[in-house]
Amino acid sequence: MLKNGDSGEILAIQKYLPCIDIIEEYPLNRFLFALSEKEKAEEIEKQKKKFILFYDKVVRGDYDMVLLDEACAAYAYGSVPLDMLMELVHSKPEKTELILTGRDPAPELTALAHYISEIKKIRHPYDQGMGAREGVEK
Repeated sequence: MLKNGDSGEILAIQKYLPCIDIIEEYPLNRFLFALSEKEKAEEIEKQKKKFILFYDKVVRGDYDMVLLDEACAAYAYGSVPLDMLMELVHSKPEKTELILTGRDPAPELTALAHYISEIKKIRHPYDQGMGAREGVEK
């Protein structure tokens, strides 16, 4: 949810798994922490609109499996309100597997989860000033 079409995950899916739908409306052009307060407020509104598109497709039963990449981080940054995420969890069809990724998930979401995994950053090239690398992050 907090990525644009240049992220490595999206490029790999488009290349190797073209049968997977990627909803790219309102792509995020820069990380939220790099934006001014005005730009951040504008991006948050765009992300809320994107979430409504996701929500409608999910509750309609269009998919058997839905992965909302960085949804928990989107909540933590304030671009998706918790009540919207909770409503999605409660409103999705029973047949639909819902996967939410991202750091800092709300305790209310983790209480409903069947699976919880955590990937912990110990070291990352970005911390040493390296940008996104071709074939890895983009």
